[in-house]
Amino acid sequence: MKLINSTLSYFFKNFVAIALFSLPAAVFFALKYNSTSFYLYLLNLGNLETSSFIKIFSNFTLFPSFNILIILLWALVLILSFCLLFSYIERHMKYGIKSYLKSFKSINYCILVVSPAFFTVLAFEEIFAVLNSLFIKLISLSILSIKGVLMTMMFALLIIILFLIYSLIALWVPIKMVTGYSHRDAIRYSIRLSQGHQLRLMLGLLFPFVVTAPLMMLLKNYSHIEVLNSVVYGLCYIFIIGFLAAFAMTAYFAISGTERKDIKRKIFR
Repeated sequence: MKLINSTLSYFFKNFVAIALFSLPAAVFFALKYNSTSFYLYLLNLGNLETSSFIKIFSNFTLFPSFNILIILLWALVLILSFCLLFSYIERHMKYGIKSYLKSFKSINYCILVVSPAFFTVLAFEEIFAVLNSLFIKLISLSILSIKGVLMTMMFALLIIILFLIYSLIALWVPIKMVTGYSHRDAIRYSIRLSQGHQLRLMLGLLFPFVVTAPLMMLLKNYSHIEVLNSVVYGLCYIFIIGFLAAFAMTAYFAISGTERKDIKRKIFR
């Protein structure tokens, strides 16, 4: 919990900057992305319409649409938000300097850093979505009376495997930005640093989704005020996106033992 608490502290102390840089992606998700379908799908996992693989898959894929233009816009907005977040947080933690302008000035370099990691994470998630959809489809064809239990168990197993993989590469972007290593060396160093810390890295990566899920599900089920829903979804996505970027940076500095310049240390004489 120490990493999560440290990240939450940083998130709320720097909420204005984090919210500003997370806002474009959060607004896009709130307006265009069915942000609660995945959670609602889990609630009804044993009582689903499973005749169509595409319908099942659409509840697990990160893609907001099967329209190529929407997908490209979604990827661009999300990458830009993460670029600005990582640039701001890295400069603040490494040098103790808060600078909105320099975050924008380093956008080109950040795109080269963040894009490979983004598409790697996306690839693993889509593999998870395909596998999970296939298992659900196969289980639905069986005559077993515990289909819902099996679906839930399979989903949980795949989620654990997915986030175990994510825990190994969670420090990839911070390492690349702070040290300037090549992507290959940054991945290798991330895997090495994460050894012995996989559990708390997994919990930290899952934390923003677990925290926001109940609220988003409640709104989807009981609120019919679209404006209110969109605003709350947007705030949830600001938290998810901002927390993930802050957590990755916080975890890198904590696990690697690198000194953080943004923390004012008391000097005792």
